[in-house]
Amino acid sequence: MPTNSSKVTLPCILSLKIPHQWLSFTYSDSLQHQQKNMASALVSSIVASVFLALIATVSAQTAPAPAPSGPLNFTGILDKNGQYTYFLRFLADTQVGSQIQNQLNTTSDGFTVFSPTDNAFNNLRLGLINGLDSEKKVQLVLYHVLPKYYALKDLLFVSNPVRTEATKPNGTVFSLNFTGRDNQVNVSSAMTETPVGTALHQGKPLAIYQVDQVLLPDKSFGESSPTAAPSPAPKKASEPKKSSGNPGSSGTDMGLGLLLGLALACMGFLPIS
Repeated sequence: MPTNSSKVTLPCILSLKIPHQWLSFTYSDSLQHQQKNMASALVSSIVASVFLALIATVSAQTAPAPAPSGPLNFTGILDKNGQYTYFLRFLADTQVGSQIQNQLNTTSDGFTVFSPTDNAFNNLRLGLINGLDSEKKVQLVLYHVLPKYYALKDLLFVSNPVRTEATKPNGTVFSLNFTGRDNQVNVSSAMTETPVGTALHQGKPLAIYQVDQVLLPDKSFGESSPTAAPSPAPKKASEPKKSSGNPGSSGTDMGLGLLLGLALACMGFLPIS
C-alpha cells in the first residue's frame, strides 16, 4: 500500500512545483497578447471614426443645395428683378398671372415666359396699347407664354414654329420662331425680332427670360388704334385786315387830298379883280 501511495503523491507534487514557471510565463504572455489586441481594436475604431467623418464631410460639400421651400412665386420673381412694371400690370389686369401661378403646382410640362422690360413698352407706337380691347390684351400677354418649359439651350434646337398660349377667336394658335447660334437665341414674330436676354428664373417647371421688345403677334397689333382727336391748335392773335386794293392806293389818295387842299387854300388868298 505505501508503495502505491508514493506513486500517487509524487506526480501531484511535481505537477504543483514544476509547471509554476510555465504558468507564470503563460499568464504574462497572454496579458501582453490581450493588450495588443485591445490596442489594435482601439486604433481600428479611431481609423473607422475618422474615415466616416471624412465621408460625411465630403457628402455635405458635394450634395446639392436644398430647393427653396414653398411654391414658386411667378409675379414675385418679376417684381424682385424690377423694370417689369408694365408687364406685371398686364398680368394682373388680364388675370394671366394668377392662372399661371395656379397651374405651376399641377403642370407636368411647365411654362416659358418672355418678359418685356418697361423700356420695351415705352418704345411702342404711341396709342397702341391703350387702343387694344380686353380680348387683344389677353392675346398679347399670352403671346409671351409658351405652354412648356424650355431651358435656354433647348431653344437653339426647337422645331419652329413654336406654339404659344395665345389663340385667335377662330381657334388658330399664334406661334413664335427661334433662331440662334452658340449661346445667342433670337425670338421672332410676324412683327418683331429680338434677342432672348437674361434668364430671370430657369428651373423646371418655370423659365422666365427678359426681352427688350414687346412681341406683337401680327399686323393688327402693330397698327395704331383710333385715339382721341388732337386738340385744335391755339388761334393766333388777329391781324388787321389788309385793303383789298393795291398796296399803294391808300398812299396815292392821301397825296391827292393834300394837293387839293393846298390849291383851295391858295385860291382863297388870291385877290378878286
